[in-house]
Amino acid sequence: MISRKTFLMKLALVGFLSGFSARLIAEEKNQESVENTDAANSKLQEEIKKRLGRDLASLKAPEIAESGATVPIKISFDGNPDVIEALHVFVDHNPSVHILGMKYFGIEPFLEVKIRFAKTSPVRSVIVLKNGDAFMAVQDVKVTVGGC
Repeated sequence: MISRKTFLMKLALVGFLSGFSARLIAEEKNQESVENTDAANSKLQEEIKKRLGRDLASLKAPEIAESGATVPIKISFDGNPDVIEALHVFVDHNPSVHILGMKYFGIEPFLEVKIRFAKTSPVRSVIVLKNGDAFMAVQDVKVTVGGC
């Protein structure tokens, strides 16, 4: 017969190992989802280039920001401004992911703005056209000091 102390030690060991293995599985799935997201983004950009022959949406931001408090970004659209319905900006790891959303009324499709980053994250600009098409530009920004 097994003693109570041995039983509890084995039970604790099984609990630790199952928790550890669950953590490893979760980290592996998280890494796979990040890789799948990156692959999907690059595939989307390749599909847009293949169909249109060029990038219509462009986003410029610094690769490394010394402070996340104010990071300048520039967004432009190389198409007819009359077809633009809206522009949206997203920062993945901010407390509020949707940073900016604005409607366009035939004005020049160029925007320069300073936004806050909570930590290192990709910034995405999405330009929505009146026919329902959308164009996205993505750039990673590494933040050395937090802003939000």
